[in-house]
Amino acid sequence: MHKTCLPPIHRIAAIGSAVAIVAASSAFGIGVSVSSASADESVPDTSVATSTGADASAGVGATTGVGAPATGPTDPAVGSAPGADAGPGETSRDHGVPAPAATPAPTTTPAAPAAPAAPTVPRAPATTTTVTPVAVTPVAVTPTAAAAPSATAAGTVAITGTATTWHTLRAVTDGWPAGTTFTYQWTLSGPVVGTRVIAGATSDTYVLGHPDATSDLTVAVTGTAPGEDPTTVTSAPVHADPNDETTFTGAGVRELTAHAGETISVPIQALTGGQGSLRYGVSSSADGPIDAAALPAALTLSSDGVLSGSTTTAQVIDFWVLARTSEEPAGAPGQHVQLTVGLAADTQLRAFVTDYDPPHSRSWTVSADGTTEYLDALSDDQAPTSTPITSTVGSTITVNTGLVDRYGNRQPIPVIDDDWASSVAGDTLGKYDPGTAVTFSSPGVRTLTGTAPDGRTISFTVRVAATATTATPMTPAAAGGTASGTGSPSSGSAPSGHLAFTGADETGPIAWALGLLAAGAALLVARVRRRRA
Repeated sequence: MHKTCLPPIHRIAAIGSAVAIVAASSAFGIGVSVSSASADESVPDTSVATSTGADASAGVGATTGVGAPATGPTDPAVGSAPGADAGPGETSRDHGVPAPAATPAPTTTPAAPAAPAAPTVPRAPATTTTVTPVAVTPVAVTPTAAAAPSATAAGTVAITGTATTWHTLRAVTDGWPAGTTFTYQWTLSGPVVGTRVIAGATSDTYVLGHPDATSDLTVAVTGTAPGEDPTTVTSAPVHADPNDETTFTGAGVRELTAHAGETISVPIQALTGGQGSLRYGVSSSADGPIDAAALPAALTLSSDGVLSGSTTTAQVIDFWVLARTSEEPAGAPGQHVQLTVGLAADTQLRAFVTDYDPPHSRSWTVSADGTTEYLDALSDDQAPTSTPITSTVGSTITVNTGLVDRYGNRQPIPVIDDDWASSVAGDTLGKYDPGTAVTFSSPGVRTLTGTAPDGRTISFTVRVAATATTATPMTPAAAGGTASGTGSPSSGSAPSGHLAFTGADETGPIAWALGLLAAGAALLVARVRRRRA
């Protein structure tokens, strides 16, 4: 039976193809190695190597293990061409068509001579790649210019209020964006002052003063909305006139009264009712400056012009209340005020007694309870203050009364129209300025009583001493005569050859003279003895 030669031809073609593929791979330096997945397995690595050159003509040698000759057909999974081992009825791997039936080969096929084993290609060691950082050069970015802010949308401003002296004008804004903030500047213009920006007038209110009368005022308002530029708007002018209703200036002195210890609250203001932004200050002069010390410590003037407080000292306080306007914030001439603080309401009578008898000027103060205080204004040698009131027959004292309150304040001018009376009918009383004169007619103690116009009385006692006795001189007897009942010569003339009788004892001076002579002699004797010794 005729054997077909197709299977051998197919094998030869497959082997040739494999050789060609391996040769091409070797030309590009590609090696294939197969190793086991774990080092612990007992199966050694199987390597497939290809050789070129002389080995190519001898065929392809398949090895199992390392360098062991093949003992059977070549493993179709390694190095076999597709479809080379397709059996009868199988589909060819190369062409996708059924392969022709192969003629059974002899049982024993001589093996091709084994090609020398290709050396195992060692696995390339892992390579560590070093990455060198690349310097980054910064790129300058030019910012884009922001859009310029727009101007604030303008609203309006108007001046409201009474445009007369001492009143307050106000700048009222309307129609501006929400959140707008404002600044203000007032300007004065007129035929006399010209146009002038008023220094310090930078609020939304303006207080008119005398310099503003007969002039026009305007206010410039600058509004700035958030994130926008400011916008300035000026109001329409307003004409200012004098205030004819006020008597704050030029009305003379305003007189006020109060009692010591009384709490007062008196408005001293230029306007009736609300004062607006008008403020006040006190000064000791019409031209200022404002000085709170112009009032006693217990009295104050509030900034809205109310005088309040109390003082326990009776006195007259003279001061000025100044008006503080926008044009004259330090104070413009205002109201002249005089406050008279009199005695407290619960006063008592006090008597004053004077005895003017140079070189003495004695005086006593008598309180309502009868106690006295003595003073001698012309003497340096003062008697005790409790010295009683004394006088002599025929002498005159002056009495009057005044008032004193619980704070010790005395009436500045004593009352001189009181009615006085003496307990001794013979004493003489006569009224004259500054009081009542009392002349005492006899010695002894008497009581003087004074009655005030309101019916209150005060009494005190005076000790009057008798007039001093005058000695009567003796008349000498006439010469040759004797006094009646004495045997002396009755004649008023002295005997011839004798000195007139003077009433002196002549023996005394003689004894003093003899004693002095004896003492002098004794001193001389003692001195002589000392020299001899």
